[in-house]
Amino acid sequence: MGLRVAIVFNRRMTEAAETKIYKDRPQYKGQTIARVQGALNGAGHQTALYDATRHLMGALEDLRPDIVFNLATGIEGKTSQSYVPALLEVMNIPYTGSGPLAHGIALDKGITKKILAHDGVNTPEFRVVKKDPAEAVEPPPFQFPVIVKPAREGSSRGITRDSVANTKDELVSRVRRIIDDLKQPAIVEQFIAGREFTVGVMGNEDPYTLPILEIGLELPHAGRGSVYTYDVKARFGYTRGCKCPADLSEAEASAIRDAALKTYRVLGCRDYARVDIILGTDGVPYVLELNSLPGLFVEYSAFPVMAKAAGMEFEQLVTKILDYAAERYRLYT
Repeated sequence: MGLRVAIVFNRRMTEAAETKIYKDRPQYKGQTIARVQGALNGAGHQTALYDATRHLMGALEDLRPDIVFNLATGIEGKTSQSYVPALLEVMNIPYTGSGPLAHGIALDKGITKKILAHDGVNTPEFRVVKKDPAEAVEPPPFQFPVIVKPAREGSSRGITRDSVANTKDELVSRVRRIIDDLKQPAIVEQFIAGREFTVGVMGNEDPYTLPILEIGLELPHAGRGSVYTYDVKARFGYTRGCKCPADLSEAEASAIRDAALKTYRVLGCRDYARVDIILGTDGVPYVLELNSLPGLFVEYSAFPVMAKAAGMEFEQLVTKILDYAAERYRLYT
């Protein structure tokens, strides 16, 4: 049975992102939204595109879709993945992906890590510094090196080649940059030496993982201390210097999958999400963060790469996401 599907996305933010990530590959600009719509039309659904602006509620009231395929990370430039889901909850309109609470938790690294630690998920030791950079070193929370990140950003924003600190002075300087320039708290996290992976998770009652993707840090300018910086991610995404499926022993892969699945469940995610993990030299997988609305940019984002390794073409991935949400709402009965 075909559904009336509203595809909600941020037009300006998407165009700006594509200008940056497809700088050297302009042929891909505009393809992601077009292919999402094409996939759903091809599956027998009726679709319409909607920009996530302050007029979204009125537009959706006029259409009254059966379900929203949500790709919006905010409304009119205000980045909060909770905004559109919260609006749809008020309007009683079904939608794909996690709810506003899960999105809100996932976007705050400090809260995420506190919840994970409480539930027995390994995550690097950390400290949240809200105002005074000196709080980062009084007393020192753990041994150097440490890495300093913005507390409320995704897509590696705020991660630079200098994010790793090896001394107290470097640490205070890095924290001050986050607080002053980005106007938000900083996370000071124990730097874990090891291999970095990202894991796609799909499903609801019985979620499962996609093939594990290893982030290869041999890319140029990856950063001092093997850090996947914002500039490197924006330029290369997950299409260069990465391997999927990753070369892992069965024991290593099982431990990483278990950590990803537990994180997905503990944070209350739905339909799909992505978990970033470091496999330490001690053999322990440490969860770094969860992306509750992972990007689907073609020839760039990790999720389509992992799906393809699982035998899913982009169009199959899109329809599967919709189907998981539709089944939750019992729209096919």
